[in-house]
Amino acid sequence: MNGCSQSSSPSGESASGNDEQAVKWYEKALQANRFDFRTRYKYSLALKKVGRKEDAQKESDLFLKTQNALAKCEPLITRIKKNPADVEARYEIGKLELEYVSEYQGLAWLKSVFEYDPQHSPTQKLLEDYFHLNK
Repeated sequence: MNGCSQSSSPSGESASGNDEQAVKWYEKALQANRFDFRTRYKYSLALKKVGRKEDAQKESDLFLKTQNALAKCEPLITRIKKNPADVEARYEIGKLELEYVSEYQGLAWLKSVFEYDPQHSPTQKLLEDYFHLNK
C-alpha cells in the first residue's frame, strides 16, 4: 500500500488535425479512470487546442490539485515509516487518495486507520459521507 500511484495514459493523438479526435479519446480514457492525472493534463491541452478554454482551465486546475495532493503524500508516508501508528497521517493519505488518486487506495488507507484507532471519528465521518454518496 504505497499509495499515490498513477496509471498510465494513452499516447496522445493530438497532432495537428486530430485535436477533436484527441479530445474524444481523452474523454473516453477519463471515463474509464477519472483519476489518471496524466491523461487529464493531456486532455486539458487538447481542449485548449480546440478552443474550449474554459473547459481546458477546469481540467488544468484539477490536474494541479492532483499534483498538489500527490506532493502532500510523500511527507505523510515518511511520517508513517517512522511511526506506523500515526493515524492522522494515514487519514490524510486516505482522504487525498480517495479524492484525487484512487478510491481503492483511499479506502485501503482509511481502513488502516481503524487498525490503530477503531474509533477515529474523522475517518468514520469521511467513510459515512463517502458511502452515503456512493450508494
